[in-house]
Amino acid sequence: IQDLKLVIDAALTRGEGGRIPKKVNMNGYEPQHGMTCVMNPTEDTIDRFGQPFYDKISKDSVLSKVFFPVSPEGYHVTLIGMEYAKVQFSGQSVEKIYGELEASQKYLDRQFPNTVCFYAKQGNNKRGPGLEMTPNTTSLRNKCRTAEKQMKYKLGINKKYPQNWHMTLGYFRPDIYGKQRDAYTRQIEDIVDGLMNSNDSNRSSIPLTFYSPVICTYNDHTRYNPLF
Repeated sequence: IQDLKLVIDAALTRGEGGRIPKKVNMNGYEPQHGMTCVMNPTEDTIDRFGQPFYDKISKDSVLSKVFFPVSPEGYHVTLIGMEYAKVQFSGQSVEKIYGELEASQKYLDRQFPNTVCFYAKQGNNKRGPGLEMTPNTTSLRNKCRTAEKQMKYKLGINKKYPQNWHMTLGYFRPDIYGKQRDAYTRQIEDIVDGLMNSNDSNRSSIPLTFYSPVICTYNDHTRYNPLF
């Protein structure tokens, strides 16, 4: 309840049309309060991809100074972003909003298996290097889209376009942009390619597993606190 109150207070301060704070500053991640629905990585995904990628960036004398990687435990696939869910602005008590979110979580629990699998491949992400995540079966894709629509309707998420499922790998320092950033991005993409090629014979994509979706609050971009 206390975590949710912090999220609602932050949302009310920003206002319905307000933007969440920047994710990074010159020294790393910016603390912020928000709410989202994510699928967190299994230990297999952390071991096969997350930790090796994090280690390679951290040990690179140049990239480690210009790029802030998400910690392996913080990797996630967002089912639906909930920063601007209108339920936060409804004027209901925190307890009442908690109850609505709890009902939504129970709905998700009924729809998804304990572990879900996505195919990951390099994608164009203006915010920073990341992977495009595609459900590995048509059935899973349909479940994700149906759940997304249900969450939009029930919680008042005014998002016109379907969710672009992705896994963000990190963010550049704010002063890194233009051709310099493009060059560093290519280096990071080469690292990702190397990990993909070592994990699977299919050189264009690899399967990564995640736990079923859970509604979370967060106080920075790498720590997620399940509400239930």
